[in-house]
Amino acid sequence: MKNYIAVEGSNSRHYVQIRNPQAEVVISSYNTYYEPVTESMRIPNYDPTIRPWYKAGLKAPYPSYQWSTVFNNFFIKCLSLGAATTLDYDNYNMTQLSNGTYTKQSVVEIIGAHYDLYQLDYILNETIQANLDIQTKSIDIVIIERTGYLISTSMGYETRDANNNRVHMNQTTSVFSKISDYLMSQKIIIGPNGDMATLSSDNSTIILKIDQYRVSVQFIKDDHGLDWIIIQATVNYGFVKTVMTSDPALLSLSIIFIIFGTVLAMIVTQLITRSILKVSKDMSKISKLEVEEVKTSKLLKVVYELDLLQQSTKLVKNSLHSFMKYIPKDIVKDIVRNGIGAKLGVVNCSTSILFSDVADFTTFSESSTVSVLLKVLSEYFRIMTEAVESNGGVIDKFIGDGVMALFSHPLKQLDDHQNKSCQAALDALVAIEKLRIRCKAENWPDLRIRVGVNSGNAMIGNVGSKERFNYTAIGDSVNTAGRLETLNKRYETTVLIGQSTYEQAKTKFLCLFVDVVKLKGKSKPTEVYTLETEWSEANNIQKELHDSLIDIRDQLKSRQYENMIAKVDVLKCRISEWKTEAISMAASCEDENEHNDGPSICFSNLKFVDDLKERASNLKNVADSTTGERSFMDITLALNEK
Repeated sequence: MKNYIAVEGSNSRHYVQIRNPQAEVVISSYNTYYEPVTESMRIPNYDPTIRPWYKAGLKAPYPSYQWSTVFNNFFIKCLSLGAATTLDYDNYNMTQLSNGTYTKQSVVEIIGAHYDLYQLDYILNETIQANLDIQTKSIDIVIIERTGYLISTSMGYETRDANNNRVHMNQTTSVFSKISDYLMSQKIIIGPNGDMATLSSDNSTIILKIDQYRVSVQFIKDDHGLDWIIIQATVNYGFVKTVMTSDPALLSLSIIFIIFGTVLAMIVTQLITRSILKVSKDMSKISKLEVEEVKTSKLLKVVYELDLLQQSTKLVKNSLHSFMKYIPKDIVKDIVRNGIGAKLGVVNCSTSILFSDVADFTTFSESSTVSVLLKVLSEYFRIMTEAVESNGGVIDKFIGDGVMALFSHPLKQLDDHQNKSCQAALDALVAIEKLRIRCKAENWPDLRIRVGVNSGNAMIGNVGSKERFNYTAIGDSVNTAGRLETLNKRYETTVLIGQSTYEQAKTKFLCLFVDVVKLKGKSKPTEVYTLETEWSEANNIQKELHDSLIDIRDQLKSRQYENMIAKVDVLKCRISEWKTEAISMAASCEDENEHNDGPSICFSNLKFVDDLKERASNLKNVADSTTGERSFMDITLALNEK
């Protein structure tokens, strides 16, 4: 399957080109979303894989790029130059087989940019007219490739003949035919079927005297395949001869003008060379989606056609920059890599889902002015976005004051997404604590958030209608993450994680057992934990608290309810002792005028420990009153979601 899409944006042409399954390129106008609107024409039997820009792209894997040879542009009937690269993302197409399974097919992805060269002859003539002086009779300029084929001339010669074949330099004037013979003898250019490997590696400027012409040969070359030659033939006899026989003062003035004109011509040549290299670097940055680094150059505005190229590059930059504000960057990269429009479809993928929202948002919004509400929410969303993206996640959507994020999806799979999602939650909570200090200093309402994290399989992809859809995740694991976030209100916790997340993250993060919960719509209860800190940063109190709660959980699962009640009582006493010690330590620091940052951040107020004792008592009563053999899952008073 060969896909091809191109967007043409210039002062005079605004078209999108898409290759359909019949190998036709359909050229249409487009709307502000670059969607085809009105068909203009069709080009049959178009194979992008034989085009020079495609072959050039195969030679340069991302992040490098390769210039193509100059080629005939079928669509606007002129010569064009392409810059392309092979994107090295591990991308593939998922094809559903008749048995319902999916097969993975690797995709070769080429992205490039075309630059149309139909006004170079105009630029050359404008340059000549600006540099003619009193001693110069004529200046002819030819730009060629190493094959000798014309790219542009100042003499008005067509670069293509009636059969649309390229014209060689030796088919122009007699002097350029002689120059061609000389350059071929020196291995500077080759014939149409010559071997590029035989070319001379010397790219120094060459000055020749052929007949009455003074010939300058200069090279435009970079490390990405651009290899052009600019040949300038100047006639400066006659007038100088007259001056030499008439007025020595005028001769001196003419010599000065000759030197100045030559220097100016070299400057113009360097200007064109540097400008083309600037455009090539900008396209390289755009191919990497480094749009912020693409800057407008005043240098390019000097040459009309190069300014047009810069404006086209700027249009692509601004479009991609705006696009990435609405859609996750990974999705934009995928569209750029594939070169095809997005379509409906989902893929089953192992992932971790994070939900967060502002606790008691209604009260918070009612007690805030509009400006304060906007400032605090903007900071909250910034904190969540940075925490998610710095840990490899992607923001799925903002839902009012809520945030939904994914860690691992078909476009960016993570092996340790459970740990990444937990780390993002902790990073966000640390940043929120700093924001709460600022809120207190500014006399703003207090800000607290609730977070729910769950892991499992989900269907991830483009969901919606043909006219509009979102890249999102759906499934039971997503619903569970949302309900865990809501359960924080019931237990007065900050971060709740599901059992599937806990099993993978428990070796890195200290998580406290909270309860066994039967969520709405679920037939079996699930264990719920609150995320506290990393094991490497945990203090002795947190470790003892963790071990006690794990012991209580094991007593609960083995139906040792009396032992569970006793252990909960012991733990409550220890919690009371810890709180007393913390208060005494804080008072001591204050009396000694010492700086005290307070105890380590603890996102749990441990109210759920009281619930565990009540839970054990209820379970014991049910177990004592139950006749017959029943399992723990049958008799557990696991809390139904409220």
